Amino acid sequence: SIGSGKGFHENVVLRKKAIYLKRILASSSTVPEEDENRQLFGLNAFYALPLVIKDNVFAVMTMRDIKPEYRTNPELSPIKDLTKPQRKQIEELLGLVSASLYLTLQDVKLAYKDQKLNKEEKNRKLIESDLQDLETRQKALQKELQEAGNQLIQAEKLSGLGAMVSGIAHDINNPLNFIETAR
Repeated sequence: SIGSGKGFHENVVLRKKAIYLKRILASSSTVPEEDENRQLFGLNAFYALPLVIKDNVFAVMTMRDIKPEYRTNPELSPIKDLTKPQRKQIEELLGLVSASLYLTLQDVKLAYKDQKLNKEEKNRKLIESDLQDLETRQKALQKELQEAGNQLIQAEKLSGLGAMVSGIAHDINNPLNFIETAR
């Protein structure tokens, strides 16, 4: 019996062994999706094989018998007719193929990671370029601010000097005006 509450695939992963069901009864699974698939396609036999590397299941290959009208090649022997030696041959073949498949999957993972790292590196370079542009702009703005501050100080000095000169001229002009008006 298959573990309660678990589907075929989960049991294959947990047991790390193939499951061969020559005849599947209606509602033999406690997983509703499996019962729906069984009813929809008329599944009546099931063969699931774990692909194992270093005592870890990395994939499960399944073969199922379905209604003849759904088969792409009606001449194929049904899974339910597989003999024990045929199943053993299939398991041995998958054992040989699984190492190659595992390595291929690892290559795909590495290629994906490499692609992701390249994208991240490209984004990092763009961000660094933007940051450099911002730093250059900040320095230019600081220089402009410094120049504007210097001009403001210079303008205030000139304004103060102008006020002082105006005051002195006024002080000189007042006594002269007084003398001129007194004559």
